[in-house]
Amino acid sequence: MAWENERIDINVYSQGEVDRWVYSTCNICSVGCGCYIAVKDNKIVGIKGNGEHPVNRGRLGPKGENQWYANNSPDRLLTPLIRNASDNLVPTTWDTAMDLFVEKSREVLRTLGPDGIAIYSTGQGFLEDYYTIAKIGRAGLCSHLLDANTRLCTATTQWALLESFGADGSPAGYQDIDETDTIMLFGHNIAETGTVLFERIMSRRLRGEKPFLIVVDPRRTLTADAADIHLQLIPGTNLALLHGIMHRILRNDWIDKSFVANHTVGFDEMAKSVEPWNLDLTAQVTGLPKEQIASVAEQLGKTPSLVSTTLQGAFQSADATSTCIAINNLHLVRGLIGRPGSGPFHMAGQPSSSTNRTVGGVGSYPANRNPSNPKHIQEMAELWNVNPSHLEIGPEKDIEHMIYLMESGQLGLFWNIHTNPMVSLPNRLRARKAFEKTFVVVQDAFLTETTEVADIVLPTAMWGEKEGLMENADRTLNLCEIAVPPLPE
Repeated sequence: MAWENERIDINVYSQGEVDRWVYSTCNICSVGCGCYIAVKDNKIVGIKGNGEHPVNRGRLGPKGENQWYANNSPDRLLTPLIRNASDNLVPTTWDTAMDLFVEKSREVLRTLGPDGIAIYSTGQGFLEDYYTIAKIGRAGLCSHLLDANTRLCTATTQWALLESFGADGSPAGYQDIDETDTIMLFGHNIAETGTVLFERIMSRRLRGEKPFLIVVDPRRTLTADAADIHLQLIPGTNLALLHGIMHRILRNDWIDKSFVANHTVGFDEMAKSVEPWNLDLTAQVTGLPKEQIASVAEQLGKTPSLVSTTLQGAFQSADATSTCIAINNLHLVRGLIGRPGSGPFHMAGQPSSSTNRTVGGVGSYPANRNPSNPKHIQEMAELWNVNPSHLEIGPEKDIEHMIYLMESGQLGLFWNIHTNPMVSLPNRLRARKAFEKTFVVVQDAFLTETTEVADIVLPTAMWGEKEGLMENADRTLNLCEIAVPPLPE
């Protein structure tokens, strides 16, 4: 392990000693730091790191240290709301709100059918939440319209892993970072978005150890400043860079021929696709010096171990999925996968987005079953006791398709859980007009831009107020215990 010692980061506001510390995990980013929630007088008053947790050994990032303030915010929603005849949201009872929800659901199922209802969820919930969404949405309502705000980021991770390996499972984890000789951070500003993981990497370097650090980012960031090589490429040229690197690796025969022969398919087609990408073309397209591209290709071509991470700089740029597949290909060609210190490690921004995919809330079916595999569909139909024809083969229709269905009158009810699409979606003015044509139910702890177009708003419990499991970026599951009961109503 990279951590030589624990260090307990703490942020508590309390008069006197706290009453108890409750086991949990940070609910901010996907690193998944272990923590304890401070409780006094049945109120959350702070947080401290868990020194025994292998992810962080007690360390917390600045966002994690301050997440508990939201629980005590004076503008939290405390009662259900429904939109009245005057187009205003007004308080109501849970019975009234849920009766209206059920009534509208039945009406839409009767008039538009199962695909008249869509569920749009989040990367911030618990495993149990996502599995319930999967079972209710797919097997109960028989809707093929399940998506989440992870569509805007980690859908790339999911499909790159499915395309390369047939399953949405991570081939690498944090322990590999502790052992690897080289790390390539691709569009991943870890110093500012995953500070504890960045500190884990830098702690090795401060001891005079490896890894050699390559950072790919159009911007000069704090992460880039720490790099041995910073590839400051032109935005949108990620795939071109990787093609050029692969061309160089193949040209110099820096490949594991035995691994390629025994564990891969399609090598010849891949090699042919990168034939044009010599140093001159790659440099011209990416804006990088030829010498720098050659140097990075040699480092990646000769290193005995490699971990490559990706985040939004890869996911939210041109050719996102193809870029991540190219990174997978780099590991496969070098045979740097399935061994200590090596593997592609596609990260996530939200704390539990991979959990949503793992248990079938979006994308794949539960336990990483492939939605394009009819055998896996048959297994789920038997487990859920439904006709296999009720379960869709292939990827779900995404949020943009849902907006089209709203516009064309084919979507009657949109169930929005813990996300704010009126801010996060592209072309949000178009999206708002579509939402205004649809019956919208929003679950959230606060009023948001999306509750402005909601017909029902249901207030929710928050972190520390319910029990469940969260899965971090390297697919470790951690328990979040109840620190305090949810606020009344």
